[in-house]
Amino acid sequence: MHATRMVNHLAACKKCLDIIKYEIKKEQRQRNNKNETILSCSSSVSTAATDLLSPISKFVDCTTADETGEIWKLLAMAIYATGSSLNMTENKYWINFFKRIRPSLQLPSRHNLSSTLLQNVYNNVQLQVQNSLANAYVVGIQCDGWSNIRNASIINFIVTTPQPVFYKTVSTEEHRHTGQYVAEQIEAVFTDIGINKVIACCTDNAANMKKAWDLLREKYADKPIFLWKKYLKKELPLSDLSSSEQDKILEAVQARRKMCLKPIHFSANILDPRLKGKHLSAGEIVHGLQYIHSLARHLSNVDENKVLENLADFRSNSGFLEMQFVQDSAINPNILPVTFWKGICIEFPLRFVAEAVLTMPATSAATERSFSSYGNIHTKKRNRLSVKRAEMLTYVNHNLKLFSATADKIKIVTNNDKSLNFFGYKANDELPEDSTDTSESTVTLGLEEKTMATNQSEPGFSGWYSPRCADQSSSSEDRELYEEMDAALYASDGLEDEDDVDKDEDID
Repeated sequence: MHATRMVNHLAACKKCLDIIKYEIKKEQRQRNNKNETILSCSSSVSTAATDLLSPISKFVDCTTADETGEIWKLLAMAIYATGSSLNMTENKYWINFFKRIRPSLQLPSRHNLSSTLLQNVYNNVQLQVQNSLANAYVVGIQCDGWSNIRNASIINFIVTTPQPVFYKTVSTEEHRHTGQYVAEQIEAVFTDIGINKVIACCTDNAANMKKAWDLLREKYADKPIFLWKKYLKKELPLSDLSSSEQDKILEAVQARRKMCLKPIHFSANILDPRLKGKHLSAGEIVHGLQYIHSLARHLSNVDENKVLENLADFRSNSGFLEMQFVQDSAINPNILPVTFWKGICIEFPLRFVAEAVLTMPATSAATERSFSSYGNIHTKKRNRLSVKRAEMLTYVNHNLKLFSATADKIKIVTNNDKSLNFFGYKANDELPEDSTDTSESTVTLGLEEKTMATNQSEPGFSGWYSPRCADQSSSSEDRELYEEMDAALYASDGLEDEDDVDKDEDID
């Protein structure tokens, strides 16, 4: 250290001889050149080592954190859509199967599937449902009560757009199922969706539902909202009956007809181009025409005066409707009434009223199907599921079926993405054609698209050694992969038996 200080002092000293300063600077230049040579050699060695090691990366399967997150979301959607058990990813046969496909992939735990992933997928499906409701200018509502596997009372709400969308499940908890309580729940759905969009509500004929109808009719007397009940039409027995018995049967049938048929049904008959009021009495036709007029006033996108003009032409077969091709289309059994209005009478404002009426379901069958979906998820083997989590699973399971046509291109919406087209398309877009190229799978994350070639890995977050390359699979390896798949599928049959399947899932 002292020698270095002396050298620096002599190099700067004004009294030092020039020849000594020259020798000092010459030695310093030689030392610097030597250091640069060493650094250059080190860099060359490092580059050579990198080039030597790069082929090894082709044999190591790595999964980045972002890619793992995308795969987890897609796997979660597949589990929820099929109603599979949430602990399948902890089963050793499924673990072996996925390790065979992608050794570096770490599967999500049951806790991940029942909490963060479920909430993420639920939020994304909810965005798509809200988009569907926003694009529908009229909707219908269906509701019914049920008791789940834990004997907890629930009410399911279905909204038709006209597609039956699972809207929500209401856990009644300690509330009594009075007409007042049911009316409040139905009214809450009216308010959430927008009272001006709702034109019909269908329930069963229980006493509390009848009371709810009366309360809602009284409150919304100025709205063209009709409530009716589902019923089963029974054929009269073909047997010899006395005249008094026949009279009683006819009275019963007439009473049932009067109870079930409302002005919205009369208007549907009138707007059906194949019927145009056939089988209706004069009074029923008047009621149907009045409903059409009131609905035209209720809808914001139509001119009620134009609707009345169209209705007069339609009833009298005049103007555009007297043309032969129009009349042939009206009676064509292969053309549905709704298709007639949307395809032939597209310029008529009356078509909006016709579509609204003719697309309203006459039964609450969609609600019963939602209970079937609920029952397939909340089973005896999964009786520890909380009502909230069972509702979320049913909501995702039921609504994903509606959008399965676009499952080949799924859009995963992140928190920063405000787009509503979660499934890769908006409500008014055409559905994409089926792709025939199976060598790639496309996943859209946010607003960006990333194409992942099958069996192609990227350097990244974590990895395990894999002796296989993408282009070196053999028939024996394929057989081994199929054996892994068979073992995983067989294990699924008894998966819920060892379950305590979702024993922790009632923890929010």
